[in-house]
Amino acid sequence: MPTTNPLQHKKKLKQALAQLYKTQHNPAPSHYNDLYDYIHPNHVVRWVAWQRLQQTLMLVQQYCNPSMTLMDFGSSGGILAFFLAHQGYEVIYVHFDLTPLRQLRNFIAFPSNIFLWEGDLLQSPFKPDSLDAVISVDLVAWLQRPEAYLDYFDRLLVRRGILLLQAPIQKRSLLERFTKNHFRQRYKRATKAEHLTTLFHSFFIVEQHFLPKRWLPLFQMWLLRTR
Repeated sequence: MPTTNPLQHKKKLKQALAQLYKTQHNPAPSHYNDLYDYIHPNHVVRWVAWQRLQQTLMLVQQYCNPSMTLMDFGSSGGILAFFLAHQGYEVIYVHFDLTPLRQLRNFIAFPSNIFLWEGDLLQSPFKPDSLDAVISVDLVAWLQRPEAYLDYFDRLLVRRGILLLQAPIQKRSLLERFTKNHFRQRYKRATKAEHLTTLFHSFFIVEQHFLPKRWLPLFQMWLLRTR
């Protein structure tokens, strides 16, 4: 069974992220942003990052058991896959660019039960009906054709397979005042939750949540199943 503490190894990971940050030019390349939110100097930005991660892990624990085959599609620079693997899940981590994760591994060991695949998922070798769950925090919202990837998830997932997604919301949040519009600027060109939810033709919504808190929303999270 997965460990009951979803954020074990947090301290060691934060130390590794700080070491990685020191090796980068200032400012660091934009594709490292997902990693650095976890050690951001603004404590509210850090809190939001860890809250999103914890709530995602708790939802995975609720619906997935370690015998399932999970794919993490580009979530939080590999941080989510790191914690899922430590909970005992076999994880396939897919991203267009694995450079940040490879460099992070110079400072902290990743579990051996993470399989890495680099490239465009639409060109991947994964077979239809081969996955029990796909988790994607943010990346789908950045894609030019998110509907193409949602269709591909439907193809890869077994019947009643799980898809867990997150996307930024359009509505302004009080939290933006305390993050100096950090997230609004970051996600300015991303597909917003209000539009993404119109593309769930092959899925039905089981649960939906606002993150980091219902009354302080910056992101929306859905747990969906294939029809």
